[in-house]
Amino acid sequence: MSASASSDARLVAVGLGPGGEGALTLAALGALDAARLVALRTAVHPGVAGLLDRPELKGKPVYSCDPLYESLSGFEAVYDSIAERLASLAGRGELAPSEALEGLSLLAGAPAAEPWPARVAYATPGSPLVAERSVELLSLRMGGELEIVPGLSFFDLAAARAGIDPFASSLTLVDAEELLAHPGRYSGDLLIAQVWSAELAVELLGLLSPGEGSGRVLLLAHLGLAEERVTELSERSVAAERFDHLTSLYVQGFSASAAHSFAELAEVVAKLRLECPWDRKQTHKSLGKHLIEESYEVLDAIDTLDAVKSGDGEDGAYAGEAQYLADELAAELGDLLVQVFFHAVIGAEEGYFDLAFVMESIRAKLIRRHPHVFAGLEVSGVEEVLSNWEEIKRAEKKISEPAESVPSSMPALLYAAKVIRKAQAFGYQAPEPEAAAARLAGLAAAASPEGLGELAFALAELAKLAGVDLEAELRQATRDFSARFREG
Repeated sequence: MSASASSDARLVAVGLGPGGEGALTLAALGALDAARLVALRTAVHPGVAGLLDRPELKGKPVYSCDPLYESLSGFEAVYDSIAERLASLAGRGELAPSEALEGLSLLAGAPAAEPWPARVAYATPGSPLVAERSVELLSLRMGGELEIVPGLSFFDLAAARAGIDPFASSLTLVDAEELLAHPGRYSGDLLIAQVWSAELAVELLGLLSPGEGSGRVLLLAHLGLAEERVTELSERSVAAERFDHLTSLYVQGFSASAAHSFAELAEVVAKLRLECPWDRKQTHKSLGKHLIEESYEVLDAIDTLDAVKSGDGEDGAYAGEAQYLADELAAELGDLLVQVFFHAVIGAEEGYFDLAFVMESIRAKLIRRHPHVFAGLEVSGVEEVLSNWEEIKRAEKKISEPAESVPSSMPALLYAAKVIRKAQAFGYQAPEPEAAAARLAGLAAAASPEGLGELAFALAELAKLAGVDLEAELRQATRDFSARFREG
């Protein structure tokens, strides 16, 4: 893909700028004049009327791709169709010229005729490489043989109207629907493009959580035109505004992003490791007991919240406290998360791994272990999902016995339950529940101090067959035992 002029290039992407004909560059006008055919991504642009009146374009076929927005489902399908059609006109696609032009709207000139291929100009609003998915797809199809003539983009005007230096503020450009779909990917100052409806604006304002001391949200509409509007926007003022494809929002200090909070926590942990005497002394091993403690505190918080949500709180003592308890759970999860951060900092200091490696490892594992989600594998239900997981894990780790991949430091009941479950992947056939209960009764009748371990294992096996979380049940039974003393 080249950004320089090339008189023999068959396809050139030209930026029309964000406003009227005055926003067109001389290079863009020259590229349009030199083309045999002009294709507009959309004629809904303030510069198109003046463009069609240019003497240099008189008699040339000028097509618009607007009908594709009506005939195809979704923007990606539209942009892919545009790319295939234009690449074919330039001799790099599979469509005949007549097929490539079929369904497009002829705005000026006579229908394009042979011979083909010929020099084609594809005109986009703004600049071809700024928020133009169709040009990205077109470049891939052209194998780099695409000439680019940049134009003034709405990004340049938006930065000027907002009074900011994009470099100094680390401004991020994002499509409105992309932000709604993946808010956790973005933070800081945002320029949100394609806010084409009031409904979309309301959704965005509901999502936005400006940082402390900021709260600035600007509406930027029809920049560079006589009807340009730059105004502060709030949920109350949305109804009074007009929205279309030339409308953007500038948001200062967007902080709804989990990535933003993640980065800030990493900075805090790094500072503690450097400046706190206690944190400096810690090792992987010394932190181990804290990791276990924090894990159990998370479990306690889960149990307490679950009791409220299921209506099992004592005499309604927890009624109305679900949100408070959920906040407590979130805090405990934070305590657990910081353990991961500290281990990652220590790993980086020792040169073994860092936080990025930790995250990439689990991301890759989740994808690898869920082929029914990421690789199109058909599964019949939860049991097959679990079976596939174990099979993939065994192949990866070359596991030869059920207990080999189970941490031996786990609590004994959890350890037994997990080994029993993994044994099934090795062909172990669990007894029927009745047979397991009978065996348990027999062991209990003949129990000796030396045989209590086997008795406890038989109980774990029966719990597994019954679908009971024995660890949770034993904790609850212990709490009930303790409560009986309080009740007298």
